[in-house]
Amino acid sequence: MSAEAAGQRRGGGRLVEGYWAGMAHHGHVVPVGARPDSRGRIAALCGVLALPGEITGVDRRPVCGWCAEQVRTGRVRPTT
Repeated sequence: MSAEAAGQRRGGGRLVEGYWAGMAHHGHVVPVGARPDSRGRIAALCGVLALPGEITGVDRRPVCGWCAEQVRTGRVRPTT
């Protein structure tokens, strides 16, 4: 399988790469390369927003169900 084909997901869209991070009260997936919005906040896949200084590494928070579903179904490839 080519590298380009590996980057494609079923349905023809690009596979999103993201990493798990602590944001607000849950662990969320943040897309790799996510840029802050006009107020300096970064969005997780599910739409939760946090300032970069408020985003932590993976910890003991429960995971966001929506973000977890995107990883489980293969729509997102988690990075390390």
